Amino acid sequence: EFPTYNSNRAPGDFGWKAITSSDPDALKRKLNCELANGRLAMVAIMGMLFQNGTFGTTGPEMWFPTGAFEGELGVQAPFGYW
Repeated sequence: EFPTYNSNRAPGDFGWKAITSSDPDALKRKLNCELANGRLAMVAIMGMLFQNGTFGTTGPEMWFPTGAFEGELGVQAPFGYW
């Protein structure tokens, strides 16, 4: 059952938790792993922003000067997309 507009439950509280454990040490480890994962994601995004600012792109144009594979033999442009 989803909470209604006048429900006394907090937003996003669906009655279950994603990270649970009856052992306090296991719960602490799971929460620390989740924090480390979030921090790694933030570092990765900063790396992509730095790469975009330095080279102007983070896509295949940086690695393949002619674009992705448009110059290859047998490759044709998509119909009606661009």
